[in-house]
Amino acid sequence: MTLNQNSAHRDIVILWEEKNIKDLGTDQAIQVFGNALQTIERRCLITLSSVTVQVVLDRIIHQGIEKFPLLVEVTLESTGLNFSSIHQKKEHYNAHEINNAFRYLLIELLTVIGNITSEVLTAPLHKELMEVTSASALKVHDVQNLRPMNTAKKKGEK
Repeated sequence: MTLNQNSAHRDIVILWEEKNIKDLGTDQAIQVFGNALQTIERRCLITLSSVTVQVVLDRIIHQGIEKFPLLVEVTLESTGLNFSSIHQKKEHYNAHEINNAFRYLLIELLTVIGNITSEVLTAPLHKELMEVTSASALKVHDVQNLRPMNTAKKKGEK
């Protein structure tokens, strides 16, 4: 991957963040960031297997824990990322720490998925991210139910 490709992921996340996170409180920021990650995960599952997406998410979380210790609170379940522990322990972290950790997750997720797909999913994922707004995220979801779902149906499921 070239530096420009990594910069493109960082730039799109920062642009999205400036539009959607800038004036939010901690609870709302967790909710909106979580919704963005959920959206990216769901879009990845259209093309990639759930095992691949879970391996990528697991790698990103574990690599990020050293730099962002609050990521130890993020759990990866069979249904996707679970942020409820961060929400419950938010008073232990400041908004800057939370925003930096979530920004890291978004940038790394886009970067790794871009790398393993030769950037084929980059444009669709960037588009999906930009469609997540604070207004839509706060209206649709509450933080307690912020768990990305595997939207790929198993054989025989209706």
